[in-house]
Amino acid sequence: MKYNKFELSAKEKIVGYILNSEGRKHYGELELHPNKFPIFSLESSDIEYSKLFLKDICSEKIIFKSNTKTFLLCDNEIEHSQIYSRFLIKSEGTDILNTEFKEIGVYNEFFSQMFYEYEVEYSRKNYTFSRKVDFYSFETSIDFNGKSITLYNCYNQSTVNKDGKVIIEEYPTINIKSNSGNFNLTEIENLIHDISLLFTFLVGLPIIPELVWVLENKTWLGFYFPRIEPSKKIEYSRLFSLIDIKKLLKENSFTDIIHNYFHHKKYSVFKDKWSKIYSLLDYNGIWDYEFIGFVSLLDHHVSNFASKNRPKRSISKNYFKKLKTKLNDIIEKEPLESEEIKKVLRDQINSLKISSLGTFNENFEFLLNSVDKNLIDIIDLSKEDFKVIKKLRDDIAHSNTINYEEIDYTKINILKNKITILLFYFILLDLGIKHDAFLESMANSYNQIIRNSNLNELLLDRLSKKFPFIKITDSEFKKIKENKLSLVILELKKKYKLNFEYSVSAYDNWNISSGPENYDLRKVIQKMYHEDAQVEFCSIGYVETDDMQSQIKIDYLCLISIK
Repeated sequence: MKYNKFELSAKEKIVGYILNSEGRKHYGELELHPNKFPIFSLESSDIEYSKLFLKDICSEKIIFKSNTKTFLLCDNEIEHSQIYSRFLIKSEGTDILNTEFKEIGVYNEFFSQMFYEYEVEYSRKNYTFSRKVDFYSFETSIDFNGKSITLYNCYNQSTVNKDGKVIIEEYPTINIKSNSGNFNLTEIENLIHDISLLFTFLVGLPIIPELVWVLENKTWLGFYFPRIEPSKKIEYSRLFSLIDIKKLLKENSFTDIIHNYFHHKKYSVFKDKWSKIYSLLDYNGIWDYEFIGFVSLLDHHVSNFASKNRPKRSISKNYFKKLKTKLNDIIEKEPLESEEIKKVLRDQINSLKISSLGTFNENFEFLLNSVDKNLIDIIDLSKEDFKVIKKLRDDIAHSNTINYEEIDYTKINILKNKITILLFYFILLDLGIKHDAFLESMANSYNQIIRNSNLNELLLDRLSKKFPFIKITDSEFKKIKENKLSLVILELKKKYKLNFEYSVSAYDNWNISSGPENYDLRKVIQKMYHEDAQVEFCSIGYVETDDMQSQIKIDYLCLISIK
């Protein structure tokens, strides 16, 4: 299929004309700004004339043409003698005025790493280059807002001639196809936002629609609408994703996540509550507003969770009313210094209200009790951390002035990341990600939220089973620690036993040797043993004492099986 790519990275002014319903040309200028509405101005200096004239020719869809380009301006309004368009579609001709759209495609740079892998082969002898592409695909149909739609990913390729060279462009996209009727422009915009939000939840970075197409008669037309661009440079990489989406695709569980997101009972939760995390991830202003935003979102979730799951208090309104009456009676009987003091106390008592849900402390503790204790231990939210969260939450709830002198700025970013991890845990549970899968993702992700949270990495590595934990004797453990060994060789017979001499010599040989045959540490170690000895593992791992109270993380832990 043919792709008409439309990217708007800088301000652009295009001289041309618009066509009215009778085919008459009206000349003017189309002004395009990144992330702003397209503006068409008539070629006239008379503002009042322009206002009257535009009223006659302005419609929901207008065709604009220049010498080289054709656009369809959609959802148009007149403002200050100019036409503002909410959507713009790049076309090749003028026959798109009555176009109907049944499919859209959304592209982001991150999709290329998510959906396919390269295997590259290069030969110096004959200077040949070949590449194999493994594409991980999915397709699923759902009922959404009374309309049957199909979501699938697609690998698209096109060629461009530039300076005498042929450039191959690849666009892995998420496509949404209507199985019943056409998409209107508002539906297209909302579905694009849905794709961005869904992948933001999975990746842990604000995913934006970099390129969008709409399908019209087997031709993909570039689609533009103003949207929020990231305020800071985002490096999209599979390594930085919270969840390994490629693994979900291999396990055929990705479609379940799509169904969970668009499920009619959960959809409003994702759109109304969890969508707020999108703008918080991209916040680039004063730190306290960002931190307050995360605390507010946590408070919102705590309240919702408590109202749905926590047993209500059994205090009746009548009992509470009698209690307030008794307190007032006590005040009347007590000899106080002045009537003014009694009045203040009476006002305070009468202002008391009964709550069936309890305090933020109680509700937050109730929420944490529903979470696996190991996760809380990994995030390592201390009592001091909670005090900071509660203090800020109370200040926000009661419109108090925040006392910044009480805040330790060196820890505030770490605490924000801890809160963010907890929030993503709840979001991903709603999407259907299992607890164990979340732990595994935390252990393997290089997302800055994970890496800058001062997590309990030892517990995370143990529970996620990312690295082996090998028990050795206390004397062997002491020897490794005292000599600060980077390479540790353990031989497995009945149990693992340290080979101290080989550990030292293998590291020295590998470290000082030259030549390609010595680059591979596994091969260096293999040479030190008989051919039937098997080097089972050569990577990071832990050695620990029998009582599991002391551990050392080893850069190169090698396990040898000797037959």
